[in-house]
Amino acid sequence: METFRTTTCAAHGHPEVTLVLARPLPLPGVASMLLGYFEDAVARGTTFAAGQTVQVGWALLRLCDRDDGTLGVQERELSPEEAAALRKSSARAPPAATTTASTTP
Repeated sequence: METFRTTTCAAHGHPEVTLVLARPLPLPGVASMLLGYFEDAVARGTTFAAGQTVQVGWALLRLCDRDDGTLGVQERELSPEEAAALRKSSARAPPAATTTASTTP
């Protein structure tokens, strides 16, 4: 298990955020990107709370209170209806139609 924690949230009067990974993430740097997201948002004035859900890319995360006083990050399972709605809303729009002008004498 690997544990990652923000380091700048407390300076803004906000609990730090902790991410505990049961297994390595498939992409290197994802944990630091995620913690950076929380640090930047808190620095801009966003307040996060236990019970809140946060969507980062395809991941739907739920925040929880941890015994150490930080906010924990849990990946939330989507219901089949939520997954279908997410796929539908993020589906790429069809390409714009193009027209060709022709001139006839």
